[in-house]
Amino acid sequence: MKNKSNFYKVLWHGNHRRKLFIGLITITRSLILLLPPLLTKAALSNLIPRKREAELLVITLFLIIIPVITCGLIIVDLYLSAFVIQNSQAFRKQSYTQYLKCFTLHLNKEEVIHRLLNETEQVTGVIFRGIGNFLWLSTTIILGFVFILFLNLRRGLVLLLVNLFEYIFVYLQSWRLETSNRRYLAQESQWNQISDTAFGGVNSIRNNSNFAQFIKHTWRQQATNLLKSQLLINKQTIFLNWLQEMAEVICTVTIFLGLVSYGNSGNRVNLVANLVAIYQIYQWIVPAMTVLVSQIIAFQKNTPAVQRIDELSQTLSRACSFEGKGHLTNLFPIIIKADSQLINGSRLKEKVVINSGDRILISGPTGVGKSSLINTALLYPVDKKDYLQRAKIVTFNQCHFQDISRKNWSHLCVIVPQTIKLYEMTLLDNICLGAKTTDQGQVKEILKILHFSPDLKKRLAEVINPDGKGLSGGQIQLIGLARALIRQPQLLVLDESTSALDYKLEQEIFINIMQKFPQLTLLFISHRSYPPTQLFTRRVVLSAQKKQLLWHEQPLK
Repeated sequence: MKNKSNFYKVLWHGNHRRKLFIGLITITRSLILLLPPLLTKAALSNLIPRKREAELLVITLFLIIIPVITCGLIIVDLYLSAFVIQNSQAFRKQSYTQYLKCFTLHLNKEEVIHRLLNETEQVTGVIFRGIGNFLWLSTTIILGFVFILFLNLRRGLVLLLVNLFEYIFVYLQSWRLETSNRRYLAQESQWNQISDTAFGGVNSIRNNSNFAQFIKHTWRQQATNLLKSQLLINKQTIFLNWLQEMAEVICTVTIFLGLVSYGNSGNRVNLVANLVAIYQIYQWIVPAMTVLVSQIIAFQKNTPAVQRIDELSQTLSRACSFEGKGHLTNLFPIIIKADSQLINGSRLKEKVVINSGDRILISGPTGVGKSSLINTALLYPVDKKDYLQRAKIVTFNQCHFQDISRKNWSHLCVIVPQTIKLYEMTLLDNICLGAKTTDQGQVKEILKILHFSPDLKKRLAEVINPDGKGLSGGQIQLIGLARALIRQPQLLVLDESTSALDYKLEQEIFINIMQKFPQLTLLFISHRSYPPTQLFTRRVVLSAQKKQLLWHEQPLK
């Protein structure tokens, strides 16, 4: 299902056969509802005068089972309308999937969840429960007036015009009343806040006469506004009730004036039967029109929610994420072109080449651009605009990001930051996060080379807190390293990822990693100074000169 801009269209999308059946059921329900007045007319004009008791019994039995038939049709109608809920669920799933992929969108998570869960559920409920009733009420009103016009054209026209003008005014007045109620609730909330301030901070108010005068004046003003709003609501309610009662009196008098004007008619029985049928149909139409107006107002009350959902949907559709195609088996050489602009605004002066098996120690002063260089070259593009910029900067074995799928990239290159994000799941699940396999032997081997303590190994089945409570900073960083090594990437980037470990443990872990994964290419960013060692094959010091980032290769010894 395509994600359209109008949420109402999304809910009502597809299922044309069901819509056809819903239409047929709606017409059937309306005809069944209006059938009793017509049967009453037939009984009064034909069956009773001719004393046809068998036919009267059949009509009576049919009138008895009409509610049962109607309830059955309502159940079928709700079953057929269930596609609205299915469309809503598909919309939520697709929108939330898009939201997770749109890394450049800075949307409030709580607001997104509120729109996709609460507001979509609210609107879906109104459509699911209301669309069948809306169609049924509309059809009943239209067919009712058609029958009235057929039974008595002149009185039917009078009833049609009176009810048309009446319910236009009823709709307008009901909407004004709804607006007044919202205003009253807002004023009541403000008045309650002032009251809490006035009576909850008595001592502070007494010690500040100016503030006390301000609170007193504001409280009285809010109370006056509240009283005016209440009086306005009362007036609008009285006028609305008066309008409906006057219109009903006019229509009732119009119907039964026929008995006076045709009092000497020879076909008086048929006339009475018609008038009774018209009156019964009218008694169905009046509540139907009242409920229809209420439903229209309910739909309009949901308009702001629908607009917010549409706005979110359009935002997600515009911010489509980038997804490359293809599978790359060899990542190297990686070439970062000279004069490439980094995400921090500086430019790389020299060309940088990273070959397979390189173990590069990168150092430099704080803020020089070490992380910016790595993130510019090695973070997967978030959208098409980002990709077009990256295509000018970096190549991987003469390929670009468009030749590498996101899933493929997640196994080729892993960047471990200084701060590791934990999730509310077991320690083992936090380590195997995103990995296809959970081979226990592989996990044990990685825990061994990372020098996991016996106590930490015993806690693999323990659910840990996302804030890392009960874990040291070094233990959390070990979890991040284990999570990266589980994927067995070709390129591992450690961005201050061992800063919480002591130097000796860090050296032992690096030696173990190099022995276990001899083909691994490593970029290690650190502020620490390391003596000449065989852990690294290249040493680079970054420095800044004006707006340029300088890449200085230094000898290891």
